[in-house]
Amino acid sequence: MVKKSIKKERRKILVQTQEKCLQRHKTGNAEKIPEGDVHIPNKWKRQELVGRQYREKKKVKRETRKQRQEARARGEEVDVPVTTTIEMMREPDVTMLPPQGDDEVKADERMDEFRHTFPTPPPTSEVLPPASAEEETPSTAPTTVEVGQAVGEEEDEEREPVEPKIMFTTSMAYPSERSYGLIKELVEVVPGMQYFRKKHFPITKICDFANNRGFTAVVVLSEDRKHEPSSLHITSLPEGPTSYWRLTSLELGADMKHGATCNPDDRPELLLNGFGTRLGHRVGRQIGSLFGAIQPDFRGRRVVAFHNQRDFVFFRHYRYVFRDLENAEKDDRCALQEIGPRFTLKLRSLQLGLFAKRTGEYEYVWRPDSQVSRKVFAL
Repeated sequence: MVKKSIKKERRKILVQTQEKCLQRHKTGNAEKIPEGDVHIPNKWKRQELVGRQYREKKKVKRETRKQRQEARARGEEVDVPVTTTIEMMREPDVTMLPPQGDDEVKADERMDEFRHTFPTPPPTSEVLPPASAEEETPSTAPTTVEVGQAVGEEEDEEREPVEPKIMFTTSMAYPSERSYGLIKELVEVVPGMQYFRKKHFPITKICDFANNRGFTAVVVLSEDRKHEPSSLHITSLPEGPTSYWRLTSLELGADMKHGATCNPDDRPELLLNGFGTRLGHRVGRQIGSLFGAIQPDFRGRRVVAFHNQRDFVFFRHYRYVFRDLENAEKDDRCALQEIGPRFTLKLRSLQLGLFAKRTGEYEYVWRPDSQVSRKVFAL
């Protein structure tokens, strides 16, 4: 009985305290909100102050929004606050490339594994300073500019764009129905891609087989325990590198609502967005080598986009839709219609040379402890 009476008395005091707080708030005699980190022992006091702070912030936002709308109605220019994103707070990276390009990177492109797919022009020759009076005697030794021009001419003769020829296979002998659907759609997306059944051959033997028959790349699709496509291995031939990607958020074009079809013989336009670092530039060149070099007089209706955002590469496949020019407005004459498939890629590793899981030399390996900060990105 004593315990029940004590509980009843405590409950009564609690209700009275709540009523006092509410009455104080209604009458406007509430205490001033303390500034700084102040500890308030009373629980109901803390809740009351937190609620008051929340209402004050909401009131200020509402008044600011109202003033902005009134100024916009009067025809004045209004400074709209910019939302701060993680990309804007990105920590500086020493490997970030400038927008105008880098001479060192351009020199590496003339010697990397993709030089046959993307032939680059030789560096422009520099004008030598005039010789002094003491050096007027002719010299039979070739100058550095002449040597550079000769090397550039030889490289131009050797470097011809190589058409992509890609072998697409799986890591399992019998893929699932969903994997077959992805294989069928990717073969239509990427020009020059052919599907081969793996059977009982290991991946290293498949790479040697493809290299001897003039293929430029090998793409291997893997599944998880639920028989869902989970990863991609891309090996560039004949020198490498080999990249390993985790595949998530897969949606086939056959399952999309209002999905479109395309002509697989038409070459698509390739868009690579957000590959800003040295590693991202290298990975972007490998992805671009699957589609080949785009000619300046390219004409087509298909678009394939690889959009990198926070180290997640989003794959999309569209086609241009041209509406009736007479009935449509100026902004609605051209639109994009998604064909599919769509999925998300996450780079797990980049390995030098051909596929060698145990003995290979890795340029980049993703680790869970390497992504402690959300403001650090690799690509």
